[in-house]
Amino acid sequence: MSMLKRWTRMIAALGVAVAPWAMRPAVAQTDVETPVPEARAATAEAETKFIRYRGTGDDEGALETATVTYRDADGREIALVSVVHIGDRVYYDRLNTMFKGYDAVLYEMIKPKDADPTKRGTGGLSFIQRKMKDVLDLDFQLDAIDYGKDNFVHADMTPEAFFEAQEQSGESLFKLMFKSVFAQWKAQAGSEGSSMSMFEVLGALMKDDSSRALKLLFAREMSKVDKMLSAMGSTVIIEGRNKTAMTVLKQSLDAGKRKIAIFYGGGHMPDLEKRLQSELGVKKVGVEWFPAWDVRSDETKQREAAAANRREL
Repeated sequence: MSMLKRWTRMIAALGVAVAPWAMRPAVAQTDVETPVPEARAATAEAETKFIRYRGTGDDEGALETATVTYRDADGREIALVSVVHIGDRVYYDRLNTMFKGYDAVLYEMIKPKDADPTKRGTGGLSFIQRKMKDVLDLDFQLDAIDYGKDNFVHADMTPEAFFEAQEQSGESLFKLMFKSVFAQWKAQAGSEGSSMSMFEVLGALMKDDSSRALKLLFAREMSKVDKMLSAMGSTVIIEGRNKTAMTVLKQSLDAGKRKIAIFYGGGHMPDLEKRLQSELGVKKVGVEWFPAWDVRSDETKQREAAAANRREL
């Protein structure tokens, strides 16, 4: 890699490293397993995991998101489709295919009521996420998901409603960032390991496979964000928008929809699950996992592809 390219990536990565709140998912560390889509029956676990990092070997693994399905007393199904906002293209392709099977897909996007969801914004958060996807060699959700489908239903606040709610609650971007930093410190207080250091980021940038090395660092670090969000307490950006999603969900159910997906970032899901259970009395009936970031080395991918070819012969 040329020195100019290394410096460009370094500057972008440093910007990403100081803004972890831009992705905001709830994450959980799990045991070593192969990073492939997995479906299983729901268990009676006390806390549902919506995003996890799964290691598959030394410095290899996958960041995965869950689609958790619930059923109410009338047999109607509601799925919480957890997502990270930058990921592998194949990850979003799988989601696009899955969404065809739902009567309605309620999606998050702070936008004017009648604005075309396929038109891309240029706000500060989108700018950060686009820089992140470039640094990590990933795709951006808004570029990869087909929001123009007939079954897609806007289920988020308008900018006017969002900023009005923030003003009423005394919430601001600066306060959110301060709460995020404090929550990170609080969440790490009793956890194993420490946050990735800037030296680790710089070390990853100097490697030949710097994109994969950075993805590995960020994927592991994101395993602490669920605790960070919990420590932040109630916010308009999570609970306020979730209330809007629940309102649209009830409208969809009243309209006769029987299979509905709520397509939101992973950080929203623990609160949404509580609302589904308390307001609609649903029961969890299934969990399906999808790899969002494949953090295996090229050598491992080639070895596994060769083994798969031999099995087919």
